[in-house]
Amino acid sequence: MGMGDDGPSGWPGSDWIEDLLLQREGPEVYERWVRGQLPWDSEEVQGAWQAWGNLLTPGDKGLAKRALITDHRGPTDGNGLLFGKDACMLEHQGSFAPFFYSENSDKDVDFTDSAELLPGGPYRVKAHEVTGDFAALFSDSGRARNLLRELASESRQRDWADSAGVFSANNKVRPGDGGVEHEIADRLTSKDTARCLDASDVMLPAVRDAFYEAILLTLTRYSEGEGPGSIKGILENVDKVQEAQAKNSVIQSEVCSTPQQPPL
Repeated sequence: MGMGDDGPSGWPGSDWIEDLLLQREGPEVYERWVRGQLPWDSEEVQGAWQAWGNLLTPGDKGLAKRALITDHRGPTDGNGLLFGKDACMLEHQGSFAPFFYSENSDKDVDFTDSAELLPGGPYRVKAHEVTGDFAALFSDSGRARNLLRELASESRQRDWADSAGVFSANNKVRPGDGGVEHEIADRLTSKDTARCLDASDVMLPAVRDAFYEAILLTLTRYSEGEGPGSIKGILENVDKVQEAQAKNSVIQSEVCSTPQQPPL
């Protein structure tokens, strides 16, 4: 587990909380939380936070402190957390993770749905958490429309997916090889479960930043031996930020939905 990044350190921990709340409580509760309609110190959110904290305490091995100073990508010029000096067997990561392991690696990696392995589980897969890159058109310029049309075309999306190790929303752009990439693509396009946007991507910026800070503060408290007793106070502080922001802003975007049928 590594919280470090070049910019918003702490987001790998927010992914844990989001996934735990989603699999434990389901999309409806998750969406209420993202929209600010479920308090951060509620039983549901505290339960997810506590389950994550339980990973940090067994054997008092300094796991929280190690997570604070570890980069989520693993060692410099390495191949992700799995193949670092302190190699682990599993990491909780998004679909971009294979990009870390595809180059200069002579070891096999695989993936499975996290719901079966999350602390307090196994849970039934209730939804999949996703994120994406969005483009917005701010004028009716023909040149701007042509640019977006070109960027969204099958050929340009294929170039982007192949070079950046990502998955395209264009249904015609599928991974070229079998294996892990095809399994991930099947999850992304399956009609069996809802897709919910990454919570911190949708939250108001100040709330998102408070979320990341709460993750790092939790790890700090755990590394100092305070542990579970500190969680409620940390979450109450995030609530104060959310209440202050909600006076002027309302989240309008849809959070959870099922995939659309691909075009014929």
